Amino acid sequence: MTNSQSIGNFSNNNTQNLYITNIEQRTLIPTVLFKLLENVKKFQSQNNEKFELKKPAKLKEKLQYNNSRTYIRKFSEGINNYVLLEKILKNEFPDSQKVVEKVKDIFFDFTPMDENGEPIVGNGDECLKDMHNEIKERIARDPDFLSSGIDDSDLDKFIIALLQYVVIECQVLLNPNNDKESDDVIA
Repeated sequence: MTNSQSIGNFSNNNTQNLYITNIEQRTLIPTVLFKLLENVKKFQSQNNEKFELKKPAKLKEKLQYNNSRTYIRKFSEGINNYVLLEKILKNEFPDSQKVVEKVKDIFFDFTPMDENGEPIVGNGDECLKDMHNEIKERIARDPDFLSSGIDDSDLDKFIIALLQYVVIECQVLLNPNNDKESDDVIA
């Protein structure tokens, strides 16, 4: 929760509360998204693994399967930013696949693995939170970001939209459809 949200939630002044809520809900602008995507594209990778999955699951089902119920709400609240980011990544941003691969590499750093090095279902909320923090830290250290004038709230909105994009695109978190053939898995 950001400081401005805390102020709004505990304020007795309805005008102030409404004002802060409106600021928090504003949609990111494309130029901010482009600048932040450029930052992500520059991330250094340590992992070259492929993470191919079967037919994508519905977002809510995938989040529930991966024990990530907090992000159901976060993704729902940031849907407008996700829609804009998806449009930019699919239609306008060069090298969008590199951005997805960089975030997927971060996923591998924070997801539990079995004895064969394969990802397993863990605490999806914790994994996504750790990924959020790692992406934020990497962007915040980038000199281009420091001079961009992009505020912390917009950065957090961008990261939520980016995480939603890679979860939907089946690059992050496990797809429950991969385990549907197994009788002992409840999805």
